[in-house]
This record gives sequence, structure tokens and C-alpha cells, in this order.
Amino acid sequence: MLEILGHSGPARLGVWHYADKKIPTPNFLLNAAPATTGIKHDAYIAPRWVRTSRAPLVVHYGTLVGGAKIRRQGILPGAGFGLDIPRELAELGVERTLALAERYPEQGAVVEGGRYPDLRELAARRLASRSLLAIASGAKLCRRPRLLVEVLTRVREVTSPNTALYLPGAPPALFPVLAYMGVDLFDASHAIRDALTGRYLTPLLQSRPLDRMRELPCTCPVCTSGGVDALRSSSGHLVRHNIWVLRSLCAQMREAIRSGGFAELLEMLADASPAANAVLRILYREKHPFLEKYTRTLP
Repeated sequence: MLEILGHSGPARLGVWHYADKKIPTPNFLLNAAPATTGIKHDAYIAPRWVRTSRAPLVVHYGTLVGGAKIRRQGILPGAGFGLDIPRELAELGVERTLALAERYPEQGAVVEGGRYPDLRELAARRLASRSLLAIASGAKLCRRPRLLVEVLTRVREVTSPNTALYLPGAPPALFPVLAYMGVDLFDASHAIRDALTGRYLTPLLQSRPLDRMRELPCTCPVCTSGGVDALRSSSGHLVRHNIWVLRSLCAQMREAIRSGGFAELLEMLADASPAANAVLRILYREKHPFLEKYTRTLP
């Protein structure tokens, strides 16, 4: 369950109580994969077929299949058929996902509904008291700014304040604006994939080809210990750097919420990202009631 410690607008500072651990939020779940072996973090996530001793671990059970056994704590399978699907299929996905969730009330669940915000809202209402909810097709939603804003604001409004909202597959440049809509947890999949393809995550959350860089704009231990040549010599070094940037970003977001300066951080980082800027402008133009609900006004 998520304990809320403070707000800066809709952005939430909290502590997520999971598997006897207290995990500060906003935060990211580190994907338990060969590329991240040896990297310590607050919490991890992995598909059900991955065997790992890393803890605390969120098991993502993936797509609903016959005979799936729910043994460990995590996120129940979703029965969705994707994002751009006919409404009849989206309704069927919601129905099947909710039917499974009713059998496991203590587990996290997936908010299905395809590209239909009303179905997402319906699913979220039925799952409103869960300790953890994942937004289905998160990566694809991040490429559709208006739909992303509509889905997230609706889901956040109808779920419990103590429900941690997880959006998988988001690019790091969107973390701040997603947090501003009430998302508490992300993952490192985008940053890991970038590193494995030779892309360097800058402090302003821009992904750049490492082979075109002559200097490193970061002072993390990975960058300062070896420079460009060391990062080029091993994808593992680049993975560690990109994870370090995510960790630093989440710490910045938490501190900005504590100090009431999250809006300033958000604007600064959104200026460096056309995608984040597009989401933020839509949010400002079209979601005044949502924003005003969490904005303090002087008497």
C-alpha cells in the first residue's frame, strides 16, 4: 500500500510498503535481467518465468493464459488484446481481467481497456482498492499524448490515493510529467534498451548515440571513472550509467515535491523534450479540474 507524505500539485511523494520494505516514490522498478546483474536498487520487476534472488521483486504475470499459477506477489495477468483494437475486444479484455482479479484480491492488477478511456475508467473503478495497478499498453500510450492524458487522469481520479500506479515502458523524458498526473512507479526498460543499442542518457533525459559523443555531460561514478572510451568498451557500463540517471531523476522529483518546486522542475525538463512538452500542454489546456483539485489556493 502507498503512504502519501505530500503533494506538489497532483504529483505525490510517498512510501510504498511492499514485501516488508519501505520504497520511496516516485521511483522506478529495476528490470531483473542479465543486463542489470549486480545493480542494486530499491525494488525489481520481472516476468513470471525469470528466476532471480533479487528482492523485493514484483512478478509481472503478463498476458492471461490458461493454467497460469499465481504463486508470488505481483501483478496479475491482463487479458487485453492491445491498444488499437475494436471496442468489443477491449470490453472482453476488461471483463476477463476483472474476473481473474476477483479471485486474487491481494494481488496487483492491470487496467485494461484499449484506446477507450471510459473502459479504462470502468476497470480502474473495479480495481480501485488494489495496492498496485499497472496501466496496460503503457509504452504505446506514451506515443499518444492526448490519449495518455485522458487515460491517466481518469484512472488516478477513481482509484484510492493509497494505490500505487505503475506505467510500464515509459521513456525517462516522460517520467516527470507522468508523475505530475499521479503515476508513482516506472521501470527501467527504456533506459536498458537504449544502453544495449549504444545510446547514452543525458542529465536532461535525452537519448544520444554514444559513438557521436566526445565528452560526457554527467558526473556519475561510471562516467568519471573511465570517460567515453570506458563506456564504449562495455554495454554494461552504459547500462549502469543510464540506471544512475534514472535514480538521480527520481531523487530530484521526490525532493522537488518536498520543497513545493515540482512545477519548476517539470517545466525545465519538459522544455528539453518535445514529447513531454506536448503532454504537459495538453494537460494544462484540457484538465483544469484535475489540476485544481490538487493545487493549494490562498484563502
